[in-house]
Amino acid sequence: MLGPAKVDARDHVGMLMSEALINIAPQSSAKRLGKGLLNALGIPTYWLRQCQSEFAAAGVRIWSALPVQRHRIDRIFSRSPVRLNFGCGETSRPGFDGVDRLFAKNVAIVLDLRRRLPFPAQTVDLCYSEHFLEHLTPEEGQLHLNEVWRILKPGGAYRVVVPNVMEFVRRYLAGDRAFFQIGRAHV
Repeated sequence: MLGPAKVDARDHVGMLMSEALINIAPQSSAKRLGKGLLNALGIPTYWLRQCQSEFAAAGVRIWSALPVQRHRIDRIFSRSPVRLNFGCGETSRPGFDGVDRLFAKNVAIVLDLRRRLPFPAQTVDLCYSEHFLEHLTPEEGQLHLNEVWRILKPGGAYRVVVPNVMEFVRRYLAGDRAFFQIGRAHV
């Protein structure tokens, strides 16, 4: 809620900034005002989204240090085989334990996958990720792949599914605007 009906413009801007920081969705007119303020100050809106994402990731890193998380990891690693689905989000893969930074129904272990994995070396039989790796920076991706290599048992495997970049290039060069409009409804 934005507060009293009549507010000074400075109070309104302060409330907007507070709402953005604590992730409360402002009303559409307030959202426009907030975007206008960011533009006027020369602050790109993606920066605020990135800050929000990093604050959420810091919360996940704090959560992953708690004993409850260690207990979950120990329970999963006491079974055999150990199969992990990295970046699973809300989707499940039969026979796999989901690992993601989201607190979702199908996520067994909540972690920031851009950091070192808290798993013992050579203890995982199979890893899987689908449309996850492309969301990492090259440095984060390299760390993630090195960590997966470290935790995989000899003979273990990591199946990685990523978008077909050549299809995107082909469609772009062909001027296929409709192809690129598919995901726009969610942006």
